[in-house]
Formats: sequence, C-alpha cells, structure tokens
Amino acid sequence: MIRYSYILFDLDETLLDFKQSEQYALRGAVRDFGMECSPETEERYSEVNKSLWLRFEKGEISREELKRMRFEITFGDVDGPAMNERYMYHLSQCGFYLPGAREFLEKIRNPDLRLFVITNGLAYTQNGRIKASGLLDYVEKVFISEEMGRVKPDPDYADMVISSIGDPDRSRYLVVGDSISSDIMLAENAGMDCCLFAAEGKPFPRGLEMHDITYKANGYDELMAVICQ
Repeated sequence: MIRYSYILFDLDETLLDFKQSEQYALRGAVRDFGMECSPETEERYSEVNKSLWLRFEKGEISREELKRMRFEITFGDVDGPAMNERYMYHLSQCGFYLPGAREFLEKIRNPDLRLFVITNGLAYTQNGRIKASGLLDYVEKVFISEEMGRVKPDPDYADMVISSIGDPDRSRYLVVGDSISSDIMLAENAGMDCCLFAAEGKPFPRGLEMHDITYKANGYDELMAVICQ
C-alpha cells in the first residue's frame, strides 16, 4: 500500500553521493590550478563548505559569498571565484548514486506515486549532475533553490513546490532527506510529514530529538517500508 502520493527527495546524501562528487570536483579544480590536494585538504574543504552552507540557509551570507569563501578559507591566497568556477565545472560533470539508490528508485516505480527532487544546490552544478546520473528517468521534476529564489527550509519554497505539483493537500506529501536544518525543518515549516534518511551504516545527525520527525530510515530498505506500508 502506498501511503503518500508525492515524495519530495533531497538530492545529496539522500539519492546522490555528494562526498564522492565533491572529492572528484575538488581534485579537478586544484589540479587545474597546478596545486596538489591532500586528504587533509579535502577534509578541511568539506568542513568549510558544510559550515558555509548552513550559514547560507540561515541567510547569514549570500550565494556569491559562499562560492568565494569556501576556497579562500580552505586555501588562503587564491582567486576564490576562479577556483569556484573550475570546481563547479567538474562537479557538474559527475552524478554518482549512493550505493543502492538506483535500485531503490527502480523498486518504487508505481503509477500512484509521483517522485520529485528538492535541493538547495547551485543550478549549474545540480542540473549537470542530474543529467549525468540519469535521475530524470525516475523523478518527474527537480526544484532547485537558486532557480526558485527561495531556499529550504523557507516555507515559501514548499509553497512553490506544492503550487507546481498542483495538489494543496499536504497530508499526501512526504519529505525525505538527510538534513535536519533544511529537509526536516522544511517539512515542519510547511506542515508535511518527513523521513530523516541516513545511508545504511551511517549515523543520524545530532539534534533529531529536538524535532517532530515522522519517520527515520537507516538505508533504502527501511525507506521502502516507510513509503510502501
């Protein structure tokens, strides 16, 4: 039995492997600048990028500041905008699925279930990665915050998604994502059910006890049980 009519999937670390894509793109950008990228540098960049995205979601910095600062903070005296341009190019060329994600999407194909993607990523890179992955074979539409002018967890973002889909009954929607600050809070702000997702073997993020989370799924088998009850 399909409980929901519309599944709103976050993209990165829910369906696509952002860590693998990030590593691939960072190495390419650094190589383009004649530099070397150590494992320590990759970890440093990942931490900086994550913290800046959290600040962006809170409205503390602009999108352009995020693009520039993540490289300037990580590498010091570099041309942040230029390095970001090369990074985004390499990122747009890869679309790696999380292990089991493609098989999961094949399994939940159902005429009574419509699948969508909601992402705060940058339009250029996300559109490229989605094309490279073939994800549009499985989902009906992708809602990218940069193209919409709104960022998860802004309730206006959810309103725009629901308006596009055309069904105002929010009890028929399920938000699925790995981020409390964007996905779970979007569902809370919009009055929709949600499922906090963690890939199999990975821990759930801290702070989940502070939120009204409808479901938790550790891996795609558990997520399948949530959607197909």
